[in-house]
Amino acid sequence: MNKNKKPKLKIKNKKRFFIVSGIILTILIATAFAVKFYYDINRPEEVFKDTIEKNDDEFTEEDAYAQFDGNKINILFYGLDKNEYRDTVGGYELYRADTIMVATIDLKSKSIDILSVPRDTYVDIYDVYGKDKINASFAHGQQQAADYDGDEIQAGTDYLKRTVSELLGGIPIHFYIGITDMAVVNEIVDEIGGVEIDVKEDMYDQTRGGVLFAEKGLQTLNGYQYLAYIRDRGTESTKDKDRVARTQESFEIVFNQLKEQNIITMIPQLIDNYNKNIDSNLTLKEMTTLGIYAQKIDLGAMDKYVVDGDYEYRDNNIYYIPDEDARLDLVKEVFGIDFEPER
Repeated sequence: MNKNKKPKLKIKNKKRFFIVSGIILTILIATAFAVKFYYDINRPEEVFKDTIEKNDDEFTEEDAYAQFDGNKINILFYGLDKNEYRDTVGGYELYRADTIMVATIDLKSKSIDILSVPRDTYVDIYDVYGKDKINASFAHGQQQAADYDGDEIQAGTDYLKRTVSELLGGIPIHFYIGITDMAVVNEIVDEIGGVEIDVKEDMYDQTRGGVLFAEKGLQTLNGYQYLAYIRDRGTESTKDKDRVARTQESFEIVFNQLKEQNIITMIPQLIDNYNKNIDSNLTLKEMTTLGIYAQKIDLGAMDKYVVDGDYEYRDNNIYYIPDEDARLDLVKEVFGIDFEPER
């Protein structure tokens, strides 16, 4: 009997050995990956190296990509004029970019520049003959969704990204973050406890019959109030530059608030909660890296710019016409690029 039991004991011990060894090996591999991940996300230059690295042999000295500083990355931020009302009541099928900003992050100097483009800016649209408002470039892209495997968001984003790039001298736009339903802003702002803003004057929501939504003075705006605040341009379409200024101001305020609340801890939660309404080509690793990097950015070094121009009525519509000389100077100042418009 004893002779029969000994082999069973050995087999049992072998199983236990392999199980324990497997657990230890899994822990070691997971630890190695975690260490490597932590090491990488604390070195943004390495994380974004492949994205911003360029082969200078492919470009002439005049090309914007060749002139662009290899220590910088450009991120396009946009928000669509899409919401539940327009989907269900208005029956909208095509959408426009309500907010358009390019954030230029200098990984070396730990600084950030924010450049805003008014939504009514009259520009050449990518792959379209003729001009239109820049916010319509997204809708033009949606109409070509068949070329993007039927993905309207991808198509719209690509047209917007290429149109913005052309306006700004052909700069590379490495990444984008798009809010495809602005209602998600309400939820995010409520989740972080509101945003404290010094409202300069009583403000009224024209989309709700002109009801007062924020009185003059310093206050904490909830999600609905914050979205109404950054979108408001009163009853005059020419006040869009005022809205751009409020958007930039509130972006800085939210940025500072997220820093104080430790932005890095919120990124995975926000991505998970709102991934249906937020579209981006940033990976989780890249977002986490930017979250850590953002903690080191000096807000005092955040410069804000707007494409300069004037409003004009053309064909019974109002457009924001960029000042060409100012545009060339702006691109040189912010991106270090000299260029001549091609069309």
